[in-house]
Amino acid sequence: DSRAGQQAAQLGYRAMASLSRASARVVCVVLLLMLPIREALRTAKDRNSQRTPSAWPHDKHQRDVISKNIGVCVDPENPDMLNSGEAAWNEHIWSKMDRDSPTGVDGWANHPFGMPSMPLHMMVGLLRNESKYPQDPPEDFNVTHNADLDSACFDFDYDREGEPDPAGCRVFAKSFKPLQQLRSCIVDHLEMDPIWWNRESMIMDDGKFRGSYREWCAQSVWSYLKFGPFKVPAKLCGRFDSKRRAQEMIKMVLFKPMSDSVDDSIKLVERKVCRSVTWPQNEGAPPCLEPATVTGIRSQCFKVKTGSSMKEAQLLGKVGPCLPLMFDKVEIQGFGLNDGIAKFQDEGYYGNPEQALRQEYTPTVPSLCGRLALASIPRFQTAKYALTSVKKMIPDAMAWDTEPSWNGCLNVKKTNCRKMYFCWERALRRMCTMSSMCCPGTETEAREVHNACILRPNNGLCKTALGTHSGRSW
Repeated sequence: DSRAGQQAAQLGYRAMASLSRASARVVCVVLLLMLPIREALRTAKDRNSQRTPSAWPHDKHQRDVISKNIGVCVDPENPDMLNSGEAAWNEHIWSKMDRDSPTGVDGWANHPFGMPSMPLHMMVGLLRNESKYPQDPPEDFNVTHNADLDSACFDFDYDREGEPDPAGCRVFAKSFKPLQQLRSCIVDHLEMDPIWWNRESMIMDDGKFRGSYREWCAQSVWSYLKFGPFKVPAKLCGRFDSKRRAQEMIKMVLFKPMSDSVDDSIKLVERKVCRSVTWPQNEGAPPCLEPATVTGIRSQCFKVKTGSSMKEAQLLGKVGPCLPLMFDKVEIQGFGLNDGIAKFQDEGYYGNPEQALRQEYTPTVPSLCGRLALASIPRFQTAKYALTSVKKMIPDAMAWDTEPSWNGCLNVKKTNCRKMYFCWERALRRMCTMSSMCCPGTETEAREVHNACILRPNNGLCKTALGTHSGRSW
């Protein structure tokens, strides 16, 4: 997970190690004895689900919630439009799907702390592309750090009808295009700012610390996470290029809807622009950007100007939560959903044999359906980060956390990288219940899988055909 999550995990596992061997054995034996009971209860539930179709596609309340969650990013001005039924889905979703050259999705993983014995840190791959994301870094990686690597939905031309769309971006054009323009605007300002451009050569003063920017970044503490009675420092500063810094800025500024007040919004934007894990946050910290850069980003990019309407700014506030859907790779790192490309630019992860960053799972689902699935569970963006609890420490350490409840995914309050990933897999299977367009195989095979997923979205043919790690094969 993030550095903060990793430190929390390390502390947790050290606490586990401090248990006496006898106590640990007793706990493990009890948990193992509970497995047959757990399986029996699941089997009974599955038998009931075989008698009547799963409630998900037929439960109007859940269907409407999921449709609205997705609708927010399909049409931010009319988020309820998918609730009108199958015809709306055909018009706004399936008719825009690129059926000729769809790419797939995948799941990437790495060893936290470089420890293979620990449960894998998981990353959602909304775009599967082995040539763009090979297992091993390119030969010039130590020089370039994949500086030109970017997500497909930021490169897509939303104005060209008929443009090939293998990554599944066009469906979300009404939210992705404004975000594309917003990020481009911020990057242009950052690239001209002398403070941002020269940060690596600066000497930083932060409390008792004085040293180079890179040294400051390595030791800086963003916040503290609670783990039982302990407090763990969250160290989140890392290698950020201008694109990743712009995305962080968007997330900070648009975390909540924009106010109607121009004066309040000016204060908010100018404060949040410098709210960054890449810069000291104490009162005596030097400015993170030149004042003219902050003003330009606020007025030209976020559209918050004295004497002007807030309409454009408030539209950006509506589409802000859709930002993670644009990423090729998405992961939980301490605060909300983040761009996983950062790991493909960091030699501490990519190509580091101790971390063993690699493609772990390859569900057989089109990229568009992966984005729809992530859009259906938006509360992961605001859920509190929690690696584990003392109660769940041992089961989580044994990777028994792959089967979160669907209701827990829709209404998540606490999360980590693994819960987000396996909830996304559950959402993938439910996209197949919505339409055979999100099911694998020929037209006939896809319909068969679609019907199987309606009856048993977590088990049997639905799980095996979609190739998800979670779920059961029987």
